[in-house]
Amino acid sequence: MFNKKNVKGKFDSEKFEKENKKYQNRASAYLEDESKIQTLIQKGVKISQNNKGALTDVWDNLQVLFEMMNCWRKGEYREIPKKSLLAIVGAILYFVSPIDLIPDVILGLGLIDDVAIISLAIKQVSSDIEKFKEWKNELGNEDNVSNFE
Repeated sequence: MFNKKNVKGKFDSEKFEKENKKYQNRASAYLEDESKIQTLIQKGVKISQNNKGALTDVWDNLQVLFEMMNCWRKGEYREIPKKSLLAIVGAILYFVSPIDLIPDVILGLGLIDDVAIISLAIKQVSSDIEKFKEWKNELGNEDNVSNFE
């Protein structure tokens, strides 16, 4: 029988980091194609909105990551190092993928791995998130700077 405690115990941080690295490697192709990034962001936003309760621990920062990537895509904000871009896009790719360490269809458990991967990316790019927030504050706009279209 599945329960959160057993599932968390089976997946150590090494497995999450390995999985995260795999998706970061796929992320390069997305950085070269604005339409791919746009589609990825839109899909991620939609999935996150449908699973807000399960994403409580990462919700605010996940929304910032979507906004950061969208502003980067549109050329509004380019102060994101490539390594950080790969971490963010890799995490979003993992998040939108139906095939991952714990299938998303397992109610109550399916997003545990997604939250772990997103948390890892947030940790990796935390200084970039803070710089982006400062940039937004300088604009005097606390809301989304850019729509996701």
